[in-house]
Amino acid sequence: DPHQAERRTVAAIRGNTITLDKKLDYMHFGKITFDVDERGEVGMLSRNIVIQASPDADQTLFGGHIMAMLGSKMFVDGVELNRMGQNMHLARYPIHWHLIGDAQGQYIKNSAVHDTYSRCVTVHGTNYLDVENNVTYNNIGHCFFLEDAVEHGNQFVHNLGILTKCHPDAPCVPTNLGPFGSGGGQNFNTAGQNAKDILIPSDNTASTFWITNPDNIYRDNVAAGSEATGFWFALPEHPTGKFEGTEISAKTWPRRTRVREFKGNTAHSNFDSFLFDRGPRPDGHFATGGHISLSNPADASSPQVESVIEDFTGYKNRNGGMWTRGEMHTYKNLKLADNAIGYTHASGNFGQSAFTSRVVDSLFVGETENIG
Repeated sequence: DPHQAERRTVAAIRGNTITLDKKLDYMHFGKITFDVDERGEVGMLSRNIVIQASPDADQTLFGGHIMAMLGSKMFVDGVELNRMGQNMHLARYPIHWHLIGDAQGQYIKNSAVHDTYSRCVTVHGTNYLDVENNVTYNNIGHCFFLEDAVEHGNQFVHNLGILTKCHPDAPCVPTNLGPFGSGGGQNFNTAGQNAKDILIPSDNTASTFWITNPDNIYRDNVAAGSEATGFWFALPEHPTGKFEGTEISAKTWPRRTRVREFKGNTAHSNFDSFLFDRGPRPDGHFATGGHISLSNPADASSPQVESVIEDFTGYKNRNGGMWTRGEMHTYKNLKLADNAIGYTHASGNFGQSAFTSRVVDSLFVGETENIG
């Protein structure tokens, strides 16, 4: 349950002993079990530099926002962002690189983004950005957000996302691909995509990491409890939003682009741990859509190439450990445990590729010692 994440204050430290201001309400597992690391994460939310809206923003859901625009440069390190973002307002996110283009050397590092009203870190039309060693907690909508699918070369490294929600105080209305009968009758129900209280249709199936272009690096991140999805490769055929109909959009094919790097990531306490399917259409609604990477994505007749997902751990997810769709996907050193469903892969073009998926040197555990 993602809502079993708990916020506490450190009252005292003596040697290796930390005393909290009050006891924890839930059991938090702390072991490597059956060779699967299921130790609960701890993230620090406080920083010496604080940027926040006034307390009444909790009633209006109208917080502050930081935006870097074309011609500017932004470097953020060791900053706490609290009560930021403006719910139901496009382009008003806690921190947002907006149509910068190439942003080599710019970054957000070692920062905390918590109790916000619309997303966490938004990368829009911006490339080669570093998003590293940040903690997010109690945020609404897709959290680490690649907006239009033109973004490439960005690095998301060692970030921890805790408690990603669809709405401030209402349950998600997701479009799930769970087994029939699951999700209280909501399986395959797309009504949530038409809701009026979300920013884009997929926010009712909110993910901690929303990945619209595979030509980026995701390494050693943790999606620790989303009401819906942990990591979601949601690839459109071409970039959308501001780039729809442009020349750069016509030349960019996310569903034909090789995964640059996805390695060492972990997802737990979500409904779905890892999705590689269901990319958005230009109107933002999503449906099934496979991924077949080509040596030249702009040339449909060029040879297919392999995409690799490495060292992924998914556990304690209420539905799937992994749901993927496509061809020539290789999964190395997976560790999937305590999930309702371990691994599902659907074909992208049956019988036309060298292989659909390969699972190599991987471990599947039905139930570990972590029964809390």
